[in-house]
Amino acid sequence: MKESEEHGKGSKINSRRSLLIVNDLGISYGGTQKRISQLIEALLDKQVFEHIFVVAHEAAKERKKQENKQNVDITRMTQCYADKNSVEQVVKEIIKQNNIILVQVHNLSMLSTRAIKAAKTCNKKVIFFAHDYWPICGRRSFYTKWKAPCTGTGLIKCLSCIGLPSYINIKTIIKNDLNQCDIGVATTDFMIQQYEKNGVLVGKWKKVTPWIEEEYVSKQNCYSKQKNNDLKKSEESKEKNKQCIILYVGSLDEEKGFFDLLEAFIELKDEITATIPMKLIAVGEVSRENKLRIEQILKAKNIEKMVELKGYVREQGQLIEFYKEAALFVFPSRLEESFGQTWAQALASGTPIIAYEAGSVKELLGVYGKTIKRGDKAQLKEAVKQFFTNKDTNKCEQANANQEYAHRMFSIKNAMLRLEEIYTAV
Repeated sequence: MKESEEHGKGSKINSRRSLLIVNDLGISYGGTQKRISQLIEALLDKQVFEHIFVVAHEAAKERKKQENKQNVDITRMTQCYADKNSVEQVVKEIIKQNNIILVQVHNLSMLSTRAIKAAKTCNKKVIFFAHDYWPICGRRSFYTKWKAPCTGTGLIKCLSCIGLPSYINIKTIIKNDLNQCDIGVATTDFMIQQYEKNGVLVGKWKKVTPWIEEEYVSKQNCYSKQKNNDLKKSEESKEKNKQCIILYVGSLDEEKGFFDLLEAFIELKDEITATIPMKLIAVGEVSRENKLRIEQILKAKNIEKMVELKGYVREQGQLIEFYKEAALFVFPSRLEESFGQTWAQALASGTPIIAYEAGSVKELLGVYGKTIKRGDKAQLKEAVKQFFTNKDTNKCEQANANQEYAHRMFSIKNAMLRLEEIYTAV
């Protein structure tokens, strides 16, 4: 994206049809923000709206400095900033001074749901985009402070996990404000069920499949049937090196399941490395505490050369190369994922997937990868072992099927077909 133009509160733009988006971190980097950014670009490109305003929290200013190059037309997008105390007034001013026909809210845990109140006070329709579960779970993804998946909400459980103030805020203010929205948008039936059983926007949800960056669904990043013969010829020479690499992308912590994968890898190395020399490559941010813990484990097991920590990779082209070089991508998240875009990126790059059945993953992945019970490390180890020892699978054909599915399902073009219907109907 190009650097987005900043205006003062309520700056007026001569536009006929404008959309106002409210999101805690605006379009700064991060999975949610990237998808919002892509959405803005697509909406402007297709002229669904003449101009788009974005209200973000003040904290997004610092993140904005670290953004990658942007593509949004800055003459048609305005980004403003607010905090919990000022967001209501900022939203009202933008609506009053511009032809805002629709307000779309995303994550509001930093800005508060006062943005919804402001929009409804001005008699505007409001769409709520759900990216995780912040309006119904104080920890966003039903993962408790005891580092374990939530076994079910309830007064006593929630009070001991998130405390009384957060519980009251979720059950009263946030719930009441969210229910003033006209439509809710979620990624899967699973996600809709989670919201509805907590009494949020019952009967008002629309399902829109999420999307990944265009780099992953472009023709340049796709196997083709014409290439299959060449691939098969070179498969034997490349497979010996490629099949060794297990790839993990994400934060290196308990919640995302990295330590589950590391434990399974350590056990596997003693079982199959004599015939299949494996390597684990981990791409993602890691805290100082977790890095020290990982280093101690690797040293104790004498496998420092078998595990590589690559750190956070911002450049998508570099990340695509990691996906393509890997024989297997493992997504062992313990969170109730609403998407989990890294596995979709890997799938679009032609890499086989093993994932925990966490949140929406099984529903979105379908038959194009293997899912196992969340947190079952023994099953995880066995699934990885079977992948490397089973020689019956035609990996080229599977890569084609995986990519065709990923490119079809996780493209912004696919999502726009559904979204345009929603924007028209609201």
